[in-house]
Amino acid sequence: MKQKEVFETTLTVKGQVVIGSRVRKKLGLRPRQKLIGKIEKGRIVLEPLETPEDLRGTLGIARGRKTEELITEIKKGWG
Repeated sequence: MKQKEVFETTLTVKGQVVIGSRVRKKLGLRPRQKLIGKIEKGRIVLEPLETPEDLRGTLGIARGRKTEELITEIKKGWG
């Protein structure tokens, strides 16, 4: 079972919530990073929104290769 970490924060008069540096570092959150919010069972859940830049390199196929090479290889797999 995952251990839950609890932290306290305050909702500002502008409706903003501060996520402390300890939590940001632990989760790898960056300034101006987009988060997606959901309401689940009366609770607010925030999760990092993954952008294409965040996913770059996760497949390991593009290292050192040009975009045109990758597109050509992908098209070969289609036909």
